[in-house]
Amino acid sequence: MPLKLVPFDPQWPVAVGQSGAMLLDIHAIYRRPHVVAPQDAAAYVSTDEAGFPMWDLTGGLPVRDHAKWTARGFQYVTLAGREDLIAVGKEDLAEQGFRPLADWQSYQQHPVTRDPWHAAVYLADLRAERVDELAQLRQLIATIGPEMAGRMMQGKYPGYQLPEAFSESVLAEHESGDEAATPAKRGPGRPRKEAVPA
Repeated sequence: MPLKLVPFDPQWPVAVGQSGAMLLDIHAIYRRPHVVAPQDAAAYVSTDEAGFPMWDLTGGLPVRDHAKWTARGFQYVTLAGREDLIAVGKEDLAEQGFRPLADWQSYQQHPVTRDPWHAAVYLADLRAERVDELAQLRQLIATIGPEMAGRMMQGKYPGYQLPEAFSESVLAEHESGDEAATPAKRGPGRPRKEAVPA
C-alpha cells in the first residue's frame, strides 16, 4: 500500500501564537536531486539511464526553515515523526487562528513507531513510479519523437535532458517491434540517516 504523505500546509512555518512565540516545532523529510561534485569538473545532477533525477533524502529538518530548504533545492516530502503529526493535529490551533490537520491519525503508518515516515515504503513507491514514468516516456518517444517527449518531461522535471542513447534505443526497439519497457538500472533515491544541507 502506498505511503500516504502528509500534505504541506504553508501555515506551519509561520504559525505564531498570540504571545509571539512559534506554535509549531515540527520536523519534515525533504528530498533533492543527488548532485555529484568531482574535484576536477563541474557539479552535475545524477540521473538514471532515462535522464530522471536520483534523489537524496534528508532526516527530519525543522519546518520553520522551510523557505531556506526550498531555496537550496529541497522538496518537502512528509512530516518526520508521530510527535509532528500530533502537533499539527491539535484542536487548540484553531483558537490561535490556524487550521489543525484533519484526520491526522490516518497518517500514522510505520508499524512500530506510528510515524508518518517509512523510508522503505517510500522508496518502493518511488521505484513503482519510476517504472510508470519509463513506460510513459518510451511511449512518448515512439509516438511524438524524442524532442517533444523531452520537452514534456521538463514540465515535471525542470532542466530535464533526454539522453540521446536512451531515445535511440527506444526508437530502435520500436522499429524492431520489441517495445517491452526496460526498468532503470538504479533505484530512484538513497535515504540518509541525517540531513546534510549544502
